[in-house]
Amino acid sequence: MRFHSPTGVLEFFGDGGDLLGDVTAAGAGSYRIRAYVRGVERAPDLDKAEAIREVLIVVFPTAPR
Repeated sequence: MRFHSPTGVLEFFGDGGDLLGDVTAAGAGSYRIRAYVRGVERAPDLDKAEAIREVLIVVFPTAPR
């Protein structure tokens, strides 16, 4: 996913609402975001919200479109 941050801020929050931090280390500009989820395949009979065990979010600067 492509994201443009004119302010240089993109924050993520955990399940409990806790701020996980700002991930735009390069400041204002364009970024690519990739999210990887592991654990859903191990519990196909559970609701997806209950089955997700690990999430990795990768954010890196990119050239603007």
